[in-house]
Amino acid sequence: MGLDACVYKNKANLPFDVEALGASFDPATGEYFFEDVELDRKYPHEMFKAVSIRLGNIASIASIREVLATVLENNSVVMSKIVYSGTHAGDFLPLDLIAKLESEFIVIDKYLEKHDSMLVSQFVTDMRELVLAARRERNPIVF
Repeated sequence: MGLDACVYKNKANLPFDVEALGASFDPATGEYFFEDVELDRKYPHEMFKAVSIRLGNIASIASIREVLATVLENNSVVMSKIVYSGTHAGDFLPLDLIAKLESEFIVIDKYLEKHDSMLVSQFVTDMRELVLAARRERNPIVF
């Protein structure tokens, strides 16, 4: 078990017209999906993702949370929306929180200048990739 995150492709960036094929759409996450079993097999779920990243297992997310608790407030985006649990799923980080998240990366970067933490460093790298995809696709980061 662990924490995974993804950003779904914007309809404009899909290689076919999903709506014409009868795909359903979740406006909260930006996800398109087929309820029809045959279409679901023909167009696998991964095809709709712009980026998908394993942020870590339960233990590594707990370690990241422990380190970041020394530099971020409990109500920060990272602490309250991302690393609060190593297994949360079914939620998302809306686009309007991306700028706040990026400002927290600056604080974490300053910490990493003085402290060596491969786990935290990789976490920030992965989150930045998700942020870039979220901005490009105009969709939230989904956990």
